[in-house]
Amino acid sequence: MEKYELPMINIYFSKRLFEVTFQRPDLQINSYKRRVIDGKGFEHTRKDLQKDLNKDLQKDLIKLNKNQKRIVTEIKKNNFVTQKELSKIVGITEKNIRNNIAKLKNLNIIKRVGPAKGGHWKVMK
Repeated sequence: MEKYELPMINIYFSKRLFEVTFQRPDLQINSYKRRVIDGKGFEHTRKDLQKDLNKDLQKDLIKLNKNQKRIVTEIKKNNFVTQKELSKIVGITEKNIRNNIAKLKNLNIIKRVGPAKGGHWKVMK
């Protein structure tokens, strides 16, 4: 297990039985070639994973609808803007603003810093 940089096994004992659990490696991220043949181990795969995450984030930015893009633009202009103000600027209900903000938060595009009152928005990308 150590030679191939795989997670160690888990062994569970009860009065009459025992169970051995092997964690299956993620062959897409930690391919045999990268771990063993190239000899670069997991360090190499972490860098590749970070590149993939950055690509995914760029794809997510492209997938935003026009209201979400407008919300991000307005937050960049004024990071203390309220949902009520965004509703008036974008021209959709406050409920739709909240839903779009939740999606933007899940995509890690925006983040709320500080408390609900007195805090501000931060655009991550």
